[in-house]
Amino acid sequence: MENYLKALYSREREGISAVASYVEKATEKSVDIAKWGVFTIGELFITEPFKNKRQVPTGALIARKDLTDGDVPRITVTNLNNGIVGYYKNIQSDNYRVYENFISVSFLGTIFYHPYQASLDMKVHCLKLKDKELNHNIALFLISVIKKQMSYFAYNDQLSSTVLPELSLFLPITANNTPDWQYMENYVKDLYSIEKERIYTIA
Repeated sequence: MENYLKALYSREREGISAVASYVEKATEKSVDIAKWGVFTIGELFITEPFKNKRQVPTGALIARKDLTDGDVPRITVTNLNNGIVGYYKNIQSDNYRVYENFISVSFLGTIFYHPYQASLDMKVHCLKLKDKELNHNIALFLISVIKKQMSYFAYNDQLSSTVLPELSLFLPITANNTPDWQYMENYVKDLYSIEKERIYTIA
């Protein structure tokens, strides 16, 4: 069962990674931005109180000796393997934090989509939409936009859980000035179709 789950995660990551790269390149090109608006991460994603600020949910350190091999991916700051360092059983600890269907962002700027349940290591943050369930297409669009904004950060400006909520994202909007999730989804779907057709043509 464990090997089967890992194989599923592997195929999922490969597909997401390939499309994410394509979407990132495409959104850097000419896009109609006449009906786009600015939103902060704190407006769109779940945050929680932290001292006198707000922060996005974040992971915490769990010693390796306290983890037992299992089926739940653990996400670290690595830019390899979708951030997954290993697979472990869930444990009872205030520092052990598990999320599902979210985007992970590390303090170093590594960013991935996780439609599955995963636990977060220290300095890896969880971006989970407040009023919308993520899917692959919307997540890939958001990742491309977030990556663009993060490119302006220097190493000294580490992406902490309290800095992220203030990060501004330029997104397509509806007539009601809310994020146009359908546009984002259709945009990625169209790009995906074009890319698949190109691959089939080459083949």
